[in-house]
Amino acid sequence: MSDIYIQRKHSTDLATARSAANQVAEQISSHYGVAYHWDNDTLHFDHPGVAGTIEVSADEILLSAELGLLLRIFKSSIEAEIHRQLDETFG
Repeated sequence: MSDIYIQRKHSTDLATARSAANQVAEQISSHYGVAYHWDNDTLHFDHPGVAGTIEVSADEILLSAELGLLLRIFKSSIEAEIHRQLDETFG
């Protein structure tokens, strides 16, 4: 089971949603060194202490993340930042 699971509807088309998810991944990668790659419409990310996916579909984003023991302490602040990024990116 995931430590963080966020399901968010969006009103953009699939290509726009995928591009927006990629922009968020690029920002996170540049700030925190998180590695990521795409497999079809699923973005996989990995960093010591966190790993997960962002699945992009025509009408929603599904984020699932497993936090390492040390990052679980910061779960609420990490989850709040994810929601902020999604609000900023998808409205």
